[in-house]
Amino acid sequence: MPFLYKYCQADDGLAIVMLAHSESLSVRLDGVQSLGLPGIGSNNQTTSVRATHWIDSYEINFNEELPFSFHSSEQTIKWLLDLVDDLISGVDIFIFQEGMFGIKNSSLIDMLGEKYRETDFIWLASTTSDGEQAIDVNQISLSAYRTNRYPDKANTSKQLRIFSLDDTLSLRQAILFAKNQRELDQLRDGHLEKASGSYIVLERVDADEAEKIIRQSLCKIQKVGTPQETEISSKQLIDFGLD
Repeated sequence: MPFLYKYCQADDGLAIVMLAHSESLSVRLDGVQSLGLPGIGSNNQTTSVRATHWIDSYEINFNEELPFSFHSSEQTIKWLLDLVDDLISGVDIFIFQEGMFGIKNSSLIDMLGEKYRETDFIWLASTTSDGEQAIDVNQISLSAYRTNRYPDKANTSKQLRIFSLDDTLSLRQAILFAKNQRELDQLRDGHLEKASGSYIVLERVDADEAEKIIRQSLCKIQKVGTPQETEISSKQLIDFGLD
């Protein structure tokens, strides 16, 4: 299964990363620019919509067959967590497409959210398959919940974990939801919690380094075929120390 890694930095500094197996999602993410991302004004009212521009972006496509040697979902999840750990420096919003590396269960977002508190996460469920509607058109296009970004501190800012359809309008709404929450929490100029050594204040991964990281990660596993669809259980959350 081909997949892509895409990085975008908006003109307001917001850093967005996406892992997806559908190339059309790259186009949809770029489409967010033309739709615009209104901000939150000083009176907590939404400001007028303006175009959003990527001041920095890159995309890396991996077209080769994924070289999986996993024989259990635990191995798949552990490998993916290690990969994210190498890519997440300075990332504000991390987007995953359903089905990446065989993972179908959105509980992955909770696992990542618990480990990387200073990043907001978006899980994209497919809306189309070979041009046909893959889910009920009456299904809500977005749901989300807030959790304390720093549960053991006085800081009351909220982390968002968002579950969205993958069309352009829904994707834009998901990003906007996270962006506006960050503005309400006064994260416009960086995080309130800039603890020394936090991954969020480290230099962001550039295109050459990202490709090197992903290829090295893929080289660690042997090509034995496509992994089975992976479901994440509560036991696995405990196993990874993320219960």
